[in-house]
Amino acid sequence: MADVKQLHKESEAEDVTYESKSKDGDKTDRQAYRKCLEMLMPEEYEFLVRDETKNEYRRIELNTLNVPELIKFVKSKIKKTLIRPTLSQLKDYMKSTRTKSSRRD
Repeated sequence: MADVKQLHKESEAEDVTYESKSKDGDKTDRQAYRKCLEMLMPEEYEFLVRDETKNEYRRIELNTLNVPELIKFVKSKIKKTLIRPTLSQLKDYMKSTRTKSSRRD
């Protein structure tokens, strides 16, 4: 919900009706869907679930974002972490650069 609010996309939520595609009626799909719904925070559930008995929900598509919005959103989700090579990776790199430089001679 925080992302939806931050992107000001609440008004762009669309109503959808979930239809089962499983072979055993829709028991398996309903169980899987219920597990997902159980993970929602109360605010998310209230926003996304219209009528669970009728399988009516709301969704917000990322493809409603324009390019600058999408880039900004994706960048905000990437954690900046210093990447440090392992000792064996450094040794391999040193070997490969030595081999390349010796071929030039």
